[in-house]
Amino acid sequence: MASVTATQLAIVAIVLASACLLFQGADAAACSPLVGSREYKILLDETKFAGAPGSAATQTAVRNWWTALAPKITCCTIGGSAFDLRTSRAISFYDTQGTCLVNKNGYAYRERNEGGAREVTLKFRSPDRYIAAKEDVTSVDPGSSKFEEDIAAPFNSKWSSSNTVSIGAGKNLNEMQDINEQFHGFRDKYGYSDSLALVKVGGLTIEERVYKDETVDLGALSCEFSVTVWYTSPTATSPVLVEASFKYELSSEDYTGTVVRNAKFLFEQMQSLTTWVRGDQTKTNFVYTYQPTFCT
Repeated sequence: MASVTATQLAIVAIVLASACLLFQGADAAACSPLVGSREYKILLDETKFAGAPGSAATQTAVRNWWTALAPKITCCTIGGSAFDLRTSRAISFYDTQGTCLVNKNGYAYRERNEGGAREVTLKFRSPDRYIAAKEDVTSVDPGSSKFEEDIAAPFNSKWSSSNTVSIGAGKNLNEMQDINEQFHGFRDKYGYSDSLALVKVGGLTIEERVYKDETVDLGALSCEFSVTVWYTSPTATSPVLVEASFKYELSSEDYTGTVVRNAKFLFEQMQSLTTWVRGDQTKTNFVYTYQPTFCT
């Protein structure tokens, strides 16, 4: 039998998706989207990464972590180059203080500001793939939609539907209207008043630095590693959270047995570095628990 190319698989995925829509009529939500990417995440001990945002000391710590992990990657070929600082941006989450109506319903509403270029993301997460798939996060303005799987230690999956749109430099995020006007599915399902105040969760504006460029060949599909470092201010001298992750993508979701087994092995090796690992808290959970009384 002739081998099937990635392009042919992608065409099959498109045909199947079209067939789903044909049989379901106008109800696009009835079709479960394909998992376009899978990301494996683990928190590292932030005390090992002391240093100001973007400092040489922090970059050295990131590379030291990789030096400890690399010999354990016996399943696969390591590629890429040494970790370098690739992204510097400010991040804030918004919700209703005292009630956290956004988070209560399984959502996160996040702003990223990278050098003045601003974007907001509405993301819904669930441990049930099909619940996550059917949540409507479509946007009025053209956006970037994703359906993803996140895997936390030891191997706990959550699925997410999200949409990201750009916003203007002068846009003030301060009311539920900011969500309702852009994401009508959220507005129609929950019906929250436009005038409800939105504020930064925990009063936080996170300074995020992301280090990238190391890759691993999982078997005809490469994954890219990232180390994300969070600070509570641009002048901080030590981070409050460090997350290591790797991600691989295939729009057809036709991940081979070799790829997924190697990815699982790789994730287990990350967890085996017990002197580096901190726990299984998520970045969103960190934000929402930073100020313990924010949601009460």
